[in-house]
Amino acid sequence: MSESSANSFSHTKSISNRFIITISWMMISFFVLLVVGTVLLGVSRISVEVEQQLERETDDLLVQVDRRIAYILESTQAFSSSSLAINSLIDASGRSGYFPQAIKELSALAGIKSVVAFDFSGKPIATSEKVTPQWFEVSVINKALAVGDYTIDFFSAHDSLVIVAPIEYLETQQGGIAVEVNIVTVFENILNEVDHSYIVTIGQHWSSSFGSRADDVLSISREPKENALLNQFSVQLETAIPVHIAREPVISSLKEMLMLGGIGMILLIMVARRAGNQLADPIRQLAGRIHDGVHPCGPVGTQDELEILAESFDKKTQGLLEVNSQLEQRVEERTSQLLRQTNELARAHKTLEVAHVELQDLDKMKDEFISTVSHELRTPLTAIFGALSLVTNGVLDDDAEKRQALLMTALSNGERLKLLINDLLDMQKISSGNMELEMSTVAVNTIIDTVIERQEGYGRQFGVSIAHTGGGDDLAMVADEHRIQQVFDNLISNAIKFSPKNGLVVISAGVSQGDIKIEIRDHGKGVPDEFSSKIFTRFSQADGTSQRVVAGTGLGLNICKGIVEAHGGSIGYENSQEGGAIFWFKIPMTTYTVEPEDV
Repeated sequence: MSESSANSFSHTKSISNRFIITISWMMISFFVLLVVGTVLLGVSRISVEVEQQLERETDDLLVQVDRRIAYILESTQAFSSSSLAINSLIDASGRSGYFPQAIKELSALAGIKSVVAFDFSGKPIATSEKVTPQWFEVSVINKALAVGDYTIDFFSAHDSLVIVAPIEYLETQQGGIAVEVNIVTVFENILNEVDHSYIVTIGQHWSSSFGSRADDVLSISREPKENALLNQFSVQLETAIPVHIAREPVISSLKEMLMLGGIGMILLIMVARRAGNQLADPIRQLAGRIHDGVHPCGPVGTQDELEILAESFDKKTQGLLEVNSQLEQRVEERTSQLLRQTNELARAHKTLEVAHVELQDLDKMKDEFISTVSHELRTPLTAIFGALSLVTNGVLDDDAEKRQALLMTALSNGERLKLLINDLLDMQKISSGNMELEMSTVAVNTIIDTVIERQEGYGRQFGVSIAHTGGGDDLAMVADEHRIQQVFDNLISNAIKFSPKNGLVVISAGVSQGDIKIEIRDHGKGVPDEFSSKIFTRFSQADGTSQRVVAGTGLGLNICKGIVEAHGGSIGYENSQEGGAIFWFKIPMTTYTVEPEDV
């Protein structure tokens, strides 16, 4: 070590003391971090465990309360269905003998505040109180008498649940029993855990507290299970426990840790002092050599040997770290830019591909639509003009029969044009959501018979018969009869057009999962697999060529789908294994019995 270095080190603090202080601060910092981390983890873990425990306890308490109310309900129902209750109600002399004692025994159940027996008119005939309770009104019991089953209602003004059970005799409501359950008493008997507090909330306007609540608590709110009786009243139970009780295990562990940590710190300081004395001289010599052999370094604030060592190394390494950091940052920026550009190009390419396919489909659909509408308009117009020309030219003035036939042909083709225009208008209404429905209750078989009568002539043109297999004799639907007949007409005419000559179209009706299901089956070739995904879209036809055999605009099934879905139903099809296709639609069912006068 040079003389200048020795003179320099003579004015610095002892490196051994500096080492001891540094090591001590490091250990103290580590210990503090360890304690803080342990406390935080312990508090977090305890909080989670306490919340889970509170959830289990709260769920269990709600189950107990629900069981208690269920037991009171079962007792009330057992009372109302007993022979003695029925006989006492229908026998005026038995009312004064049996009812008072039976009501007294029923009101003795925990949680029951009052009991009232009443006749079929809602008049009280016996009560557990000296006077009729204020909560008892005819409106309270009307629902139970009307539906013939028990009811449970909550009256926040009285803090009570009211259970009403009718008493029946020969399937007639003769009266009933009304039980007032004090909900506060029920909860008080169950919510009795020491050091816990509770808040019960029912609906938006009623709540009650149980137990003494501390200022700082951990709490959890739970609701009854879905199948619980309480679930119909929007009940919430909040269970709380003071924070200091919940965190007591953490505090005990912290005290033990502080005690052990203090002992450990003393031992570590002793070890650090000895190690500092052993390391001081080599570090001083190394610092002096670095100081003399490289560059002179100014003080950085520590005023000891470690300051010289740190400054000597920092100047060399800092430049390398800065260069390395800049290079890494540049590489990351360039890599990120390349990835973003690649992803954007991939997304743009995929978007263009999808747009190209959609444009091709739209162009094909446009061509098919123009071809279809042109054909469907030109054919009837040609027939109409031809027939009217012959009639107006006077060629058939002497042949009234042929003139009448031509006029009928013109009328028929005019009707065909009207149906095409109506289909286009219906398509526009469905697309814009402006279709109006005139709902009424209609018998299913009535609609089927009407449609078959209307479509039989059309079927004879193709040599196809229509049959109704029965079913649906007592079924009806709430629907727009005209629109539902339109669905039948489209599906049956499609079935006729795609049936072979001498074929048979079969209509059946029944119930499926609570809905009325109508099936229309043909015996043709069925629907091609490649057409299944777009069969209900506009202008779609299994034979989309201009030379197609079966005429049509491709709007019928799309209109059917819109009408059925407007009724809240669904529509679909399936190919039969025996040949042909089965088209079906479902409409929500309304119970309706077809009377002879309806027919």
